[in-house]
Amino acid sequence: MFTQFPTDFPPMPDGFMEAIQADPGAFADAMGQGMEAMGDAMAAGGDMESAFEAMGDTMGPMMGDIGITPEMFEAAGEAFGDVAGPA
Repeated sequence: MFTQFPTDFPPMPDGFMEAIQADPGAFADAMGQGMEAMGDAMAAGGDMESAFEAMGDTMGPMMGDIGITPEMFEAAGEAFGDVAGPA
């Protein structure tokens, strides 16, 4: 048995992709710093929940700077989880 990503992706929240496209460098920087925070939390013995919390704590304010609200950020995370989670 194998696992694959779903083919019917859930939609991203309104305005999310537009905000990324308006400043892809800022989004990439936020992702980089968020992934670093996630890795640091895991290296310190944290579980996935605490790692994602560290990522969100780091990325949240940076996302706000490019126009992504906390609600949009959370909805995008849930949509990504719906795709990546099963795989």
